[in-house]
Amino acid sequence: MLKIFTHLLIPNSNNSQYVRIDNDINIEMISKYIFNTFNQYSIEIIYNENSLTEFQIVTIEPWVTYLLLMKNYLIKDFARVTDLSKPITYVFTKDEHGQFVFHINDKLNQLTHQVILPEKEFFHTLYESLMIYLQFMKRCNVNYYQYWMSRYEKHIYIVRKQMESKYFHTSFNH
Repeated sequence: MLKIFTHLLIPNSNNSQYVRIDNDINIEMISKYIFNTFNQYSIEIIYNENSLTEFQIVTIEPWVTYLLLMKNYLIKDFARVTDLSKPITYVFTKDEHGQFVFHINDKLNQLTHQVILPEKEFFHTLYESLMIYLQFMKRCNVNYYQYWMSRYEKHIYIVRKQMESKYFHTSFNH
C-alpha cells in the first residue's frame, strides 16, 4: 500500500513543526503560515507501512519537482530533475527487469536512497496527492494558487493525459 502526504514546515522560534495539509482542522490552524512564496514542505512517501527514505527532505515547492518528474517520465520513461532550492536530484527510471525505480540523491547531506515501487500505483497516488496540495493552496492562498496554475497547469494536463493513455486505457471491441 502506497501513501503520500504533504507536510508544511511551520517555523517557530523554539521548535519548528510539520503539519499535514490534507486535514481540514489543520488548514484552519496553518493558513496564516502560508506565504506567497518560500513555503517549505516535505513530501512523505510511505510504501508497505515504511517511509520511503530514512531522511526527511524539506524544500521549497517540492510539488513542482514531482510534477516535472511525472511529466518527463510519462513521456520518456526516464526523468531526472534537480530540486528548485537544494542540491537534491530525483530520478524516475526502470531497472534492467523493467521495474520502476525512484532514486533520490541529496548531495548536500551526502545521502542517497533508491527504491523499487509499483509504477501505476505510485503515479496514481502521486497525482492524487498533488491534487490535494492544489486544493489546499486554493483554500489557503488563492493568489498563489492562481500563480501556480498559470505556470504549471499545462504540465498537469500533460501528466493527466499521459497517465490516462499509459495506465488507464481501455479497448472496446465491437
